[in-house]
Amino acid sequence: MSRHIRNVVLLLVTLGVLFVHTVGFCSPKDDQADCMGLVALHASLVIGTQSLPLPWNISNDNVSLCEYKGISCSDNRVVEIDLHNEILRGTIPPEIALLSQLQRLYLWANQLHGEIPSSIGQLQALTDIVLEENNLQGSLPVSIGNLTQLTYLGLSYNKLAGELPSSYSNLRNLRTLKVDYNQINGIIPSSFCALTQITNLILGYNEIGGQIPLCIGNMSGLYDLELHDNYLVGSLPPSLGDLPNIASISFGNNRLSGSLPVEITRLTKLSGLYLENNMLVGEIPPEVGNMTGLLALELNDNKFSGLIPQDLGSLEQIGTFNLQNNHFSGGLPSTFGNLRNVTSFNLAGNNLTGGFPSEVEALMCSMAASVVCDVSRNNFTQIECNAAPCASNKCQACK
Repeated sequence: MSRHIRNVVLLLVTLGVLFVHTVGFCSPKDDQADCMGLVALHASLVIGTQSLPLPWNISNDNVSLCEYKGISCSDNRVVEIDLHNEILRGTIPPEIALLSQLQRLYLWANQLHGEIPSSIGQLQALTDIVLEENNLQGSLPVSIGNLTQLTYLGLSYNKLAGELPSSYSNLRNLRTLKVDYNQINGIIPSSFCALTQITNLILGYNEIGGQIPLCIGNMSGLYDLELHDNYLVGSLPPSLGDLPNIASISFGNNRLSGSLPVEITRLTKLSGLYLENNMLVGEIPPEVGNMTGLLALELNDNKFSGLIPQDLGSLEQIGTFNLQNNHFSGGLPSTFGNLRNVTSFNLAGNNLTGGFPSEVEALMCSMAASVVCDVSRNNFTQIECNAAPCASNKCQACK
């Protein structure tokens, strides 16, 4: 008997068993396929360490499955399963594919294990899959790429491995893809650039390598781009400057090299630029000062050099300003006195020289005690931050 025939026989036997079990408790008005799908889910999941069954009254055929906890229906068909944060243990059964009208699957914040069944790709009506904060293993199902109505795919905080399927580039309605805090490897497929509607691409804390796709600027809907804590290499694509709605770029803790492309300074809506702990070189383009919406600029622990542009003093809304552990030289720009909203100001570990401009000195001495301020490990010749207000706010200005 061939493997294909064995699989078909096994499926028929499974459906036959499920049908026998559903007879006697499915309400006459319930869809039988939905009923069988929920029977399989009921058999696969328990609650807590005491392995309590789901609170579904499956022995009473007078109760519609649409009345079960966490089940929502439309026209007597199951369209939503919401059992998040219920301390559920067990696996997602392949028979979930029987729920052919299912639109939203919310099983996040539980203790599910095992693989995501490939049969989930048969649920053509799905718009939301939220399986975050579980213990799911295995690879990302390629079949999810068939779900062309999908808008949200949340798989963060699991133990998923393998590569990002290129089939996900078919998800042209996708708005959010979250697979951070897993063990995903491989590269970011360049075909992902076709996801022009996506707003949140969250891939941090994985093992993804290769380069950031040069075409990433085609993902024009991006709002939050998080690729931090991976093994990315190569340069920052100039096409990043073509993301008109981007608010946060987080590429920290990778192996990126090259310079900061001036094109990125076109991102007037950007509020956070996080490039810390890479191998970036060169000077900071003065045009960064035009990004007046920046609230956080973290370029620390790279190999940037040259003078710090006076133009950065125009970032008057900045809260976190971190250039520590680079190779900047020259003096402190007097325009830094304009950074009155700063809550973390770190220039430590550079080659800065000279004295403190009076404007910067005034800023430091007016900082609240809660402000983190560190300009140590430089080569300043004149330190005038010894007044009591400066000492009390932990302004470390000594070599």
